[in-house]
Amino acid sequence: MIIYGASWCEPCHQAADYLRSKGIAAAVRDIEEDAGAAAEMQD
Repeated sequence: MIIYGASWCEPCHQAADYLRSKGIAAAVRDIEEDAGAAAEMQD
């Protein structure tokens, strides 16, 4: 699962931690640092 967020977004990181604790692979993509991630999110 991909979570689109930002470095300062604590709920985004909490969601990723929760998913990982349930055995679900999760990655946080920073939309402020990565233009490609921002474009993916908008698509």
